[in-house]
Amino acid sequence: MVVHENGIDFKAIRAAHPFVLFLQSRGFEVRRSGSSGRFVSLCPLHEERTPSFTIFPDDAHAHCFGCGWNGDVTDLCAALDGLQLAEAARKLSGDPLPDRSLGYRPLGRQAIAPKVNPYQLTEAEIKRMAAAAHRLAMDVSLMDAWFAKRPEWTVEAIRGAALDGDLGVEGDMLLFGYTHGIKARKFGQKPWWLCGGPAGQCWRQSLLLRLPSHQLIWPTEGETDALTLLSLGKEEPGKSLVLGLASASTMPQPAPFKGREILFIPDPDEAGAGAERRLRKLLEPAAAFFCNHSTFGGAPWGTTIYLRWFAYVVQST
Repeated sequence: MVVHENGIDFKAIRAAHPFVLFLQSRGFEVRRSGSSGRFVSLCPLHEERTPSFTIFPDDAHAHCFGCGWNGDVTDLCAALDGLQLAEAARKLSGDPLPDRSLGYRPLGRQAIAPKVNPYQLTEAEIKRMAAAAHRLAMDVSLMDAWFAKRPEWTVEAIRGAALDGDLGVEGDMLLFGYTHGIKARKFGQKPWWLCGGPAGQCWRQSLLLRLPSHQLIWPTEGETDALTLLSLGKEEPGKSLVLGLASASTMPQPAPFKGREILFIPDPDEAGAGAERRLRKLLEPAAAFFCNHSTFGGAPWGTTIYLRWFAYVVQST
């Protein structure tokens, strides 16, 4: 028996929490990888469209060939929930997963909202995000490089998100503020969490909690797509609100969406289709209305052109 120096039996935790069931309990879809005995999933720690998170045949260890993460279920729990390793071990010890004898759930049968123990931003981290947002709100010329790559973004949308405290600039990084984390993005790199994580929330969801009068919610597949939708003018004060999923595989808690009308804007690709299935399964029972682009005919183009097309269709109906 391998026991941690603090009395934690990691071997027992791995046996009680098979990796496949742990990922499924957090809302991630898992596929069997051929006859190798391995399973693959979209990585829960970075955005990607092709599954690179590989669970080894022992169902106790995993490696992401996209971002390089490697570890067991305790390591992943700590990374997802912003916990120390010992804290994650204690959490798992008191939160058993379904009995392994129940077998693995087939792909797409059920979407489950993640159980979270939210990371709490430190005072320094709160000040860091506030400073980045203030810097951008006062000088949107800092976004010049991004405007060159994303010409559909408008100064009004950028400044509005910065004034809300949800978007900032630090050096060559865009910072996206969440209630329980700060996410960073650079050109040509995959986004990463500077601290914390989504903790069952979308980007800008604090506005949803503060503004209950907003009945029409526009979730997009990510933060940058949300900025595109804001630039299209789809958010109306007191009526509609634009939110961004933390990733195509990271789903929010359904409670804040109860009784709302949901118009989901996924990317028109396989990852977007998977996000739509998971979000529909999660939110449709609580929402007053739920639809996505397919209601209006779909579109085979890239996200930017597609969102412009969608805005045109909605305005014309």
